[in-house]
Amino acid sequence: MAEATSEVKVCERVGEPDPDIAGIGILMSFAIQALCSIVLAIFVFFLSKLGRLQVTHEEESKERDIELGRLRIVSKMLMVGNDTQLLIGGALIITALSQAQDIDLYHLHLIYDTAALVGVGSATCMASWSWTTARVTEFHSLRGKPNRVSRLSPRHRAFYSFIALFIALVILLGVRLGEWNVDEDGHCYRTNYTSSSGTKHPFADKLYLGLTAPWLIIVMILSVLGTDKHIRFIIGQAIAQFPVHLYFMIAMRSANSGHLEGEESEDDWRFGQTVAVILLAVTLQEMIHGFWDYIEFEKKSYKSLSQTTSRDPESHLQLPRSGDSNVKDEREAMMGHGQGDTSYNRHN
Repeated sequence: MAEATSEVKVCERVGEPDPDIAGIGILMSFAIQALCSIVLAIFVFFLSKLGRLQVTHEEESKERDIELGRLRIVSKMLMVGNDTQLLIGGALIITALSQAQDIDLYHLHLIYDTAALVGVGSATCMASWSWTTARVTEFHSLRGKPNRVSRLSPRHRAFYSFIALFIALVILLGVRLGEWNVDEDGHCYRTNYTSSSGTKHPFADKLYLGLTAPWLIIVMILSVLGTDKHIRFIIGQAIAQFPVHLYFMIAMRSANSGHLEGEESEDDWRFGQTVAVILLAVTLQEMIHGFWDYIEFEKKSYKSLSQTTSRDPESHLQLPRSGDSNVKDEREAMMGHGQGDTSYNRHN
């Protein structure tokens, strides 16, 4: 008695290797850069929670200079590598868009997850950076609105451009998924680590895109147009999205890199990977220097205030206590529970 069996076709013609898209150096640099951005945003979040980012003293006082100096250092730290990350991430998306009909589906999906990591890292930094720089006079909006950074600054415009490119990439990936065909070169990929063997494709892939893309786009938009109460939400969502896209990026490469046609290998080290790793090294160095500068600044500030106190006991910086109202207002703004008139609202 013959048994009827249904075979699920396996994608055999994934495409050709492209180390400049799927190379270890490329993927590693984007992932580590996004992680660094999240770490910096969390660091600033806890500094604010501890009351270290207040501006409470009178103008032209030494104490106020120290408070503003601390904000400048922190703001600079937040942008370590962010502009470069946006530039390279945007270039990667433009590469995919310019080869819309020629790029294989596997590499297109890989670019989507890589670009998503850029969006995650930049969203956390932009939200925190806008919050800290709004307290420094030279960064205030030129349109006369107090305590808010201009939403049309060069850095904001660059981020808007990235969001627009990312939306175009999402549309392209959705269209190409609709052309899924295991019998045609570059129109399918293996899903060993991202779905079960009986999963229908491209339905599962469209579902993944439909869930993760709007989620990230909303977070990116809130990072520049939202209010202070959204900062905790943005950081929380970034922490949640980072492992999702990191896993899919690694899983896609692991499942498909061994089934590509051609003499090249995605493990080949080429110019693109070299540049990415060098830029990552520069970013890590700047991040270490940023933390070092912050520590040195705090030491010098403490020494300067100690000398001032020794000469004039009544002229010194009163460090905020956990019960002070200003600390409470700042904590509420950063924790997403600010009510009423706080000391800072960058979007009013």
